[in-house]
Amino acid sequence: MDKMVKVSLQIGKLVTVIIIEKLTLLLKVIGLRASFYILTIVGLYYYYHQKSLDVLLPIIIGIFISDLIKSLYENFLMIKEDKLKTTHSIKYLQDIYQNNYKKELILNESNIEFLYNDCFVNQKDFKILIEDDPNKIFDPDPLIKSSYSEIMKAHKGSYIKNFETIRLDGYTLNETTRTLTLLTSRSNFYNHLLTNRAIDYEFEPGLSVRKIFEYGPRLNKFETTKMSNHIGINGIVQLSDGYTILPKRGTNATYSKNKITASIASPLISSHDKNGTVELTYEGLKNEVKSLLNSRLYIDTKTISDSSVEVIFLGFGREVYEGGKPQFYFLVKLNSISSQDYLQILKDKKKEMKNNNLIDKDSNLFICNLLSLKLKKNYSGSVESMNYYTDKLKFKSVEFSFLANVWHLKEAGYLEQFKVDQVANENIINLELQKEPGEQLKKSV
Repeated sequence: MDKMVKVSLQIGKLVTVIIIEKLTLLLKVIGLRASFYILTIVGLYYYYHQKSLDVLLPIIIGIFISDLIKSLYENFLMIKEDKLKTTHSIKYLQDIYQNNYKKELILNESNIEFLYNDCFVNQKDFKILIEDDPNKIFDPDPLIKSSYSEIMKAHKGSYIKNFETIRLDGYTLNETTRTLTLLTSRSNFYNHLLTNRAIDYEFEPGLSVRKIFEYGPRLNKFETTKMSNHIGINGIVQLSDGYTILPKRGTNATYSKNKITASIASPLISSHDKNGTVELTYEGLKNEVKSLLNSRLYIDTKTISDSSVEVIFLGFGREVYEGGKPQFYFLVKLNSISSQDYLQILKDKKKEMKNNNLIDKDSNLFICNLLSLKLKKNYSGSVESMNYYTDKLKFKSVEFSFLANVWHLKEAGYLEQFKVDQVANENIINLELQKEPGEQLKKSV
């Protein structure tokens, strides 16, 4: 009997979730104005039955239908926008780049294929130097500048604004001195929207940035490419009990709309002080990653000690889908924040999250068991989540840079550390060992 009641409750919970999700989606599609029209129609019909049928009802229904068609068209464009801007077809890109960048990620007995050009895979003994030229500004190719207005039309359904970004001009690896040297300069986000982020958008029939400048069989070198190539920051956060944070992008993001991404997925923005542009250093890069904990995940880093935050550089590579855009990958360990702590942060920051106007804003932040991640060949899948309606969060797609981040985690030997129970137990043991012997005795008694 108890089992039947439990099953009935689970079915009821699932049905309720589906109804809530579908109603929420409907509300997003028809918009608040259309919802107001529906309520007005119902009200008029109830209070002024005859008059509303004769005069008012047809007018309001006409306005409602007009607005509904417009809303549906705008949502259709949003759904199609990502595909028009950047192709996700592996077959198409493999034909262009002749299978040069194929990668495999084996996860939960599934073999997931994606395209990625790895440049530097985590080698802990390497020293990392940055040679930065903040006065050097990227200038797009004249052909791209002449088509500025047309290419920017690719981002109609996205929230956009311009700001200064840090461009990767090249790098050198010295195996003898075990040194990675990064050469950087400046660009801006609009240059990114014109090149990498709209690389497959046909601004003229048969013409796109990829077809003209990145036609294969390999990506152009950083030194010769016509892409804006600002550095993207991707980081997977590990909470103290082994859980991670997986955002879902909003519908007005410039890329990966409604997709699951890495905990932190953001452009590297150029810093300024009263004296002008700040020169980038490796320590400055890691500090920028820490600052993204606040702006992207609403974690106030001032309230936690520096020693409890570990920023581990996993390596970097090039995003084939966006024409060779560099992505830097990190593991960010938050040793003093548990999944329960972060649940409380999400509750406390609801208003701040709602009013956030960041580029590529996330619509939701989910606390997940990374090792439970299951993916299909079409990149849909599921993952266990403690703050979703049901125990499992199901999604239609993931961002490819997220797959590369997990790949880097695995290559560096960190992925197994996300075993939730094991990490939680280790943290408890470590805390107990740090206490004075008398305190441990009291706890045991």
